Amino acid sequence: MARLCSLDDGLRQLLRTIRADPDLRHELGRLELTELGLQLLDGSGKCPLCDTQWEPAELQKHLEGKRVCGREARKYQSQIDSTAGSLRDVVDNLAASVKKVAHTAGRLDLKDPEHALRNWAAALHQLSEALTNPLELYSDESHPLQLVSHLYAPEDVEQLLQTVLDAAAAKYPKATPQQIAWDTLNRLEGHLMILERDLENLGRRKRSQERAEFLLSSFEAARDKILQNLYDQITDRFVEFYKILHEDEADHFCASIAPEGAALSFRVDFLGRGSHPPHALHSEGHQDSMGLCLFLALSERLSEGKIDLVVLDDVVMSVDTDHRREVCRLLTSPFPGRQFIITTHDRTWARQLRTAGIVDRKGLVEFTRWTIETGPLVGLTGDLWERVEEALQRDDVPDAASRLRRGIEEYFEMVCDALKGEIAYRSDGRWTLQDWLPAAMEQYKSLLKVAKASAQSWNNSEAVSDLQELDSVRAQIFERSQVEQWAINAHVHYNNWANLTAGEFRTIVEAFRDLYGLFECSQCGQPLKLTKTDGKPIAVNCACGKVNWNLQGR
Repeated sequence: MARLCSLDDGLRQLLRTIRADPDLRHELGRLELTELGLQLLDGSGKCPLCDTQWEPAELQKHLEGKRVCGREARKYQSQIDSTAGSLRDVVDNLAASVKKVAHTAGRLDLKDPEHALRNWAAALHQLSEALTNPLELYSDESHPLQLVSHLYAPEDVEQLLQTVLDAAAAKYPKATPQQIAWDTLNRLEGHLMILERDLENLGRRKRSQERAEFLLSSFEAARDKILQNLYDQITDRFVEFYKILHEDEADHFCASIAPEGAALSFRVDFLGRGSHPPHALHSEGHQDSMGLCLFLALSERLSEGKIDLVVLDDVVMSVDTDHRREVCRLLTSPFPGRQFIITTHDRTWARQLRTAGIVDRKGLVEFTRWTIETGPLVGLTGDLWERVEEALQRDDVPDAASRLRRGIEEYFEMVCDALKGEIAYRSDGRWTLQDWLPAAMEQYKSLLKVAKASAQSWNNSEAVSDLQELDSVRAQIFERSQVEQWAINAHVHYNNWANLTAGEFRTIVEAFRDLYGLFECSQCGQPLKLTKTDGKPIAVNCACGKVNWNLQGR
């Protein structure tokens, strides 16, 4: 009781302090607004709350003072809320107990005690409501100290409670030991029934758990067995493919693939320095090439005898140019019976695919000018001569010249790559037909000369004769194409004197068509390419092997 009186007295003193200072109470209500105003100050001196013009420093000083006052008021408010909350907890607990006793008095048919107890509970409830907002509702006028003290402990409370207790004892005498034992047994019976039911449920659920764990372990064992068998079958093939792409790592590269729970343990050798996950030490390009090798190994194993078609979509985006050539090699010898559909944005790799014999000229398709409304326009890059002839049929010589120039420029860039033709370096990388064509022709002439010398050193008279005849044809075709080349540039760009007819331009087309024929095999249609071993030229050959110039002398 003394603690309650002390709390009540402290609350009243706090309320008197804040009520005695109207400004303090007012600033408490607008503290948040003041803090917001301080945040919005922009240095102009204009109040962000009322648009009144101030001296910038004075405005900030004014708002800072109001914030200090408001925070002081908030401190008082916090103390008031804490004290009122403690009092209210006591009042609410007391009211709940009084209501229980009033209910008991009602069951004992004690009208007057029940009425008095319910009035007491109602008064305690009103006091609790006032303590929810003490600054507005709790004052000496509305809740005098004497009245509140009486509510905590009315004068006749002991007699009132004793009356209820005596009536309860008279109506419900103290139970005998036998009755207590009987009541206990009755309660135990209910508890035992609940226990038996729960034990039965526990047994069923335990059996379900054991079955589920058995099914899970059986599934995981079967899954790991099947996956491990699959991984064992493809690991060696994966390593073989990777060594084709990266011959510099062939001596020590190895890999291990195994299931690891729901995940996969995939570890590869790094230059003989232990096995690690690919992303730990290998570059992005190496990781991408590993992904391609793993896909090809899986595809080969899973689709064996079912699907002989493989689709590769831009699989070399992060692979460097040198290794892209090795990807071409990877797609040839290990997969003799498979058809590949390859898409790429990289024109260089597209040409490498053709040079390697993976795709012929007619199998190269270009999608151009794609729109949602019309879809892509399809251009078959292999039908250069047909497209040039189509322009000549329309008597559009400039269009035919443009198509021919673009076609031969792209073609001889590929030839320089295949025969390793040497061109002058340009920092901007903007080489043109005047760079590619002379380099290709000069390299062809040089390789043909080396091949003749090699055949003579081996006393291979038949090869010498064939190569000499080819050299004679080469000289004529080279001279003819050089003579006719001027007409292409003249018609690509406007020249009022360039007025060749379609028939006259066809002779130029035929000259370059013959020139094309020198650089590709007449049987397979694939470009000739230079083969090197340890940096030394070995041979010039084609994809089918009909053309095979030996470059090594005796």
